[in-house]
Amino acid sequence: MMKELHKSPVVSIKFCDWIKEKPVEEDKAAWMFISCDMEGKVIISKVFSMAFGILTVDKISVIDPSKMNK
Repeated sequence: MMKELHKSPVVSIKFCDWIKEKPVEEDKAAWMFISCDMEGKVIISKVFSMAFGILTVDKISVIDPSKMNK
């Protein structure tokens, strides 16, 4: 079960991957997507297989307007 990454509605999702930059030891079945919500929060999520069909998500917060100084 993946927990909710955004607090407001998601307005854009882009599926992507690092084909040339992927390290040799990296999981070949891993994939990534970038999502952006209405508040401007941008998150990169890397999805990969752990074991027995269980998928794990690593989240990288790229932009979070709520944590920026005003």
